[in-house]
Amino acid sequence: LKKYDYQRDNWYVVIEQPIEEGYEVAYRLRTYTAIVLLISIIIVFVLVTLMSMRITRPIKELLKETQIIAEGDMEQNINIVTGDEIGGLAESFNTMLNNLKSMMEQVLKISGEAASIAEIRQYTDKFLENIQSGVITVDNAGKITSFNNAACEILGTNEHSIIGKA
Repeated sequence: LKKYDYQRDNWYVVIEQPIEEGYEVAYRLRTYTAIVLLISIIIVFVLVTLMSMRITRPIKELLKETQIIAEGDMEQNINIVTGDEIGGLAESFNTMLNNLKSMMEQVLKISGEAASIAEIRQYTDKFLENIQSGVITVDNAGKITSFNNAACEILGTNEHSIIGKA
């Protein structure tokens, strides 16, 4: 107990109050604080969940679309418009896909020409083997690239010993 300067030594003021009543304000404050904290945690959880879904949904779509393309279905484009890095990544995938389609078309065109060249070469080789005249073919560097049977008989050598020589 505190004694004031004007107070006499034998007088004291004592106030008695039940603990519940004395701490009622503190208890209410504790309860309100717990409720506000719980509501804040729930709001933060909901916001974080919504934001993570907003971020992961386009990534999941991009993954699904690229798996479809990887399986060979290259007729579709990736349609993800988010206006952020994920959208930019989807645009890059579409550009890459279009470039890949173009390159595949060129390869197919060239391989079709190569198949035609191979067929022409096969036809020419059969033709040269069946004629009676000796025929030797050379490339631009002057190396012998083919030699028919008639040329072998005329020169008295075999094809394998002379192909590739200048």
